[in-house]
Amino acid sequence: MIRQSTSQGQVATELLIILAVALGILLITFTVNSDVMQSVGQQHRHQTARTGVNDLGDAAELVYQQGVGSRTTVYLALPNAVASSTVSNKTIKIALADGESIYRNVGFVVNGTLPTAEGKYWVTVQAMEGYVLINASYATESPIVCGNGIIEAGEQCDLGQLGGLGCTDRGYFSGTLACYSNCTYDESSCSLADMTPPTVTLISPENGSVALNGSIVFNCYATDNVNLSRMDLWINISGAWSNYATCPISGTANSCLFDQTLASGGYRWNCNATDASGNSAFASNNFFLTVNIPPTNTTPIVVFSDWGWAQRILVLYGTNGTLKFTTSSPGYFPNTVAAGDLNNDGTDDIVGGMTNGNIITAFYGQNGTTLWSHTLSISGDSLKSPIIVAEGSAYAGGQKKKVYRLNTTLGNEIYASAEYANPYIETIDLGDIDGGGDIDFAVNSNSKGEIYAYNGTSGAILWTKTLSSTAKGTSALRVEDITGDGRADIAIGTNKDKVYLLSGVDGSEVWTSSTIGSDVEYIAVGDLNNDNTKDVLGMNGWGHYLYAFYGQNGSTMWYYNVDYENAYVLESADLNQDNSYDAIYGDDDEEQYHVLHGKNGSIMYSSASSTDDITHLVLGDLNQDGTLDVVVGGWDNKIRAYYGQNGSVMWTFTSTDNKNGNIAIGQVGT
Repeated sequence: MIRQSTSQGQVATELLIILAVALGILLITFTVNSDVMQSVGQQHRHQTARTGVNDLGDAAELVYQQGVGSRTTVYLALPNAVASSTVSNKTIKIALADGESIYRNVGFVVNGTLPTAEGKYWVTVQAMEGYVLINASYATESPIVCGNGIIEAGEQCDLGQLGGLGCTDRGYFSGTLACYSNCTYDESSCSLADMTPPTVTLISPENGSVALNGSIVFNCYATDNVNLSRMDLWINISGAWSNYATCPISGTANSCLFDQTLASGGYRWNCNATDASGNSAFASNNFFLTVNIPPTNTTPIVVFSDWGWAQRILVLYGTNGTLKFTTSSPGYFPNTVAAGDLNNDGTDDIVGGMTNGNIITAFYGQNGTTLWSHTLSISGDSLKSPIIVAEGSAYAGGQKKKVYRLNTTLGNEIYASAEYANPYIETIDLGDIDGGGDIDFAVNSNSKGEIYAYNGTSGAILWTKTLSSTAKGTSALRVEDITGDGRADIAIGTNKDKVYLLSGVDGSEVWTSSTIGSDVEYIAVGDLNNDNTKDVLGMNGWGHYLYAFYGQNGSTMWYYNVDYENAYVLESADLNQDNSYDAIYGDDDEEQYHVLHGKNGSIMYSSASSTDDITHLVLGDLNQDGTLDVVVGGWDNKIRAYYGQNGSVMWTFTSTDNKNGNIAIGQVGT
C-alpha cells in the first residue's frame, strides 16, 4: 500500500514537469511569432510611407518643371502610427511613431499640409510663384475627370497641361503641341518639316563706320538648326533695297565675305541667310555705312540762310560768290548754321537749326542732300545757343539748362549734359578745359553770373563759378589757353564793364581787367604782340572804346576810340601775316569793318563799304592764296566778301530774301 502511493505521486510530479516544459515552449513560440508580426507590420508602414513620399516628390517635380499654374493630383495612402507629416522648405517628410522618418528632398521650396491619421487621401500638387503647394483632402475614391486641368490615369493631357511635352517629344520636327477636349494630344500644329529660319549676325563694317575709300568688304555670319545654303548681301541706296551679291554656304554655322566697290554716300545694308529647308531671315537690325572718298582738291564755301519760304540754307562758292546749291527744306527757318566735317571724309558738311526750335538737321557738303535730322530728346526743349561742330560732334545749348552733344555721322544724341543753374544756355564755347586732350566746353546765360565748365566726354560738370562783385556775364565768352598751362581758360565779358579770366583748373579768377566804360559785349582772343601768349580784346556795341588786355595779367595793352560807332562784331586774326593777331570790328554806322594792328591798336585799314549794317563777320581763305579774307552780312539780302589784306570787295551775292542768322565758312571737294 505504501509502495503504490509513492509510485502515483512520482507520476503526478512528472506530469507537472512535462506540462511546465510544454507551457514554456508555447510561450517562447508565441513571443517569437509576436515579434515577427510586429516587424512585418513595421516594414509595411515604412514602405507605405516611402511610396507616398516618393509619389508626392515626383508630382512636385513634374508641376515645377511645367511652370506656374501646373497642377496634378496624387493618391496617398497613410499607414497607422504616423507621428507627424510635414511639407516645408525643400523636404516632404512622414515621421512614424517608431522613430523612423521617411523623407524626400527636392530642388525647390514646397509648402502645404498633410494629414497624420491612417487613411486614403487625394493630394493636390500645384506649381505656384516660387514654390509648389501640396494639400490633401480625404477621399476613398475619386473619378477621373477630363477637363479639370489635371493629368490623371488614362489621360495624355488635360486642358493646357501637356505633361511637359512638345511636338519634338512626339517625333515631329517642330510646331506647337496642344490638347483635345477628350484629353488626348492635338498634334495638328506639329510639323514634320523645318520651320526655323537662320539667325544672321552682321560682323563688319561696324554700324556707323566711315570708309575713306570705296573698296568695302562686308562680313556676315549665320547659324541654323539645319544646313545653310546661301547668303545674300542687300544694300539700300537712295531709299531702294537691292540684292548686291550672293554667296553659297554650307553647314549649320558659316560666314560670307562680300567685296564691293561703292561711291561716296550713305548706305544701309543687311544680309539674308537661307537654309536647306527654304527658310530665310535678315539680321535683326540694319547697319549704316558712310563712304567718303576724299576729293583730290577742295574749294571754300560760304554758308548762310535767308527768310525765303523755301526754308533753306544757301551755299556759295567762296572763290566767286556764285550759288553752289540750296539745301532741301528742314521744315523750319534755320537761323543758326555751322560747317564742319560731320562724317570724317576730310571735307566739310553743314548743320542748321532754329532758335526756339527743337530740330538739328545735317546736310551733305557736296550737294546739300539731307544726312540726318535730330529732335532734342528732352520734351519741350529748344535751341538757345549757336551750334558748334568739332571732331565728329555737334554741340548746342538749350532752354532746359542742358547742352546736347550729337554724333555727327549718324545724328544720334551722345548725351544731354548735367543741368546748368539758369533757365537756358545762350553762349557756349569749346576747348580742352581739364587738360585731358579731349574737347570740353563752358556755358553762360546772358545777364547771369554763373559760369559752368563741363567735361566734353561725359557731359558732367567740371566746376562752377559765380562771378565776384555781383558781375553778370554777357554773350562774350571764349575758351582758350591764355595762361599757358595746357588747360583752356575762360574769358568772359560782364556788365561791370570788365573782362574776367577764369582758370580752367577750378574756375578761380586769374585776373580782372580795367573797365572799358560800358558792358563788355564782345570778346576776341589772339596773340596780339607776338609774345607766344594769347591776349584778350573787349568791346561794347554802343561804347566808346575797344580795349586790348595782356593775357598774362589783364593789364591794358592799348585802347582804340571807336567814337560811339554801333558795332555788332569783333574778331582777331593775323590778316597782314606779321605773326601778330590783329583786331577786326564792324562799324555799322558807316557800314564797313576796320582792322587795327594788334601790337599797338593803330588803324591798318578800313574796308570798302558794305550794303547794310554788319551783323555777322567770318574769316577764311576764300581765294586760296594763303591769307585770310573777310565775309560780312547784315539785315538785307546781300553777302559781301573782302580781300583780307586790304579790305577791297572780292564779290557780292544777292539773295531773293533777307539774310537770316549767322554765316559759316567751310571746305568741300571740287
